[in-house]
Amino acid sequence: MLAKIDAHAGGRVEGAISTLENVIALRDAGQHTAAGEKAVLALRELGVAYPPLDWDFTWQSIAAQTIAALNAIREELSSD
Repeated sequence: MLAKIDAHAGGRVEGAISTLENVIALRDAGQHTAAGEKAVLALRELGVAYPPLDWDFTWQSIAAQTIAALNAIREELSSD
């Protein structure tokens, strides 16, 4: 799919996918304690302190990044 879009769009989509992979790692850690180390790395990649000092801020940041990533993918794949 990335072969069908230009280099700038491809970079944007790849960055968005990386963000979503980090969010999935956080979700996995909530379900599987063995995934905890990966979650710590994911938080760092998302720019969130570990341990989170303010859960409300942490959730808002992760939610905003998830929405931005999904929007980036949608925008790049729908623009021809």
